[in-house]
Amino acid sequence: MLIVAATVVTVFILSVVIYSVGDGDGQNSAGGGGANLAGSSPTGACGQGAPADPTYTVDVVSNPQPPRPEGTTFQLTLRHEGRPITGAKVCLTADMPDMQHPGISAVATEGSGGRYEARFQFGMGGTWRTAVTIAEPDKPVVSVPLTFQVAES
Repeated sequence: MLIVAATVVTVFILSVVIYSVGDGDGQNSAGGGGANLAGSSPTGACGQGAPADPTYTVDVVSNPQPPRPEGTTFQLTLRHEGRPITGAKVCLTADMPDMQHPGISAVATEGSGGRYEARFQFGMGGTWRTAVTIAEPDKPVVSVPLTFQVAES
């Protein structure tokens, strides 16, 4: 019972924190509240410990394709049980599992029809493990794990 109560309190606190974080410049390093996904969950401005939920889907289009280290814009289409997600706080976090440097994070801006946009500067090519953290109003925060293969410079 104590574990359930602690989980409910944690989800509530995370929801408040995510909604209270300003967009800033949209991208941070770990030293400035960014992400380091070396553990099992996203951290920093984009939430901490959000569980994966298979009822959420994220369709991703990158520009350029494939993603490039010097900068890539991601167009994300988010759905929950097939319905577009609107009005959510959406964050992306990424790190390289084989590297020890800090991860990166970005707060996505909302477009229309469940579409969101975020920009990353990866810094180097290779395999990047990412998570899209979705905080809809009055719903638990969830994440959708993704992997990107970033082109070598």
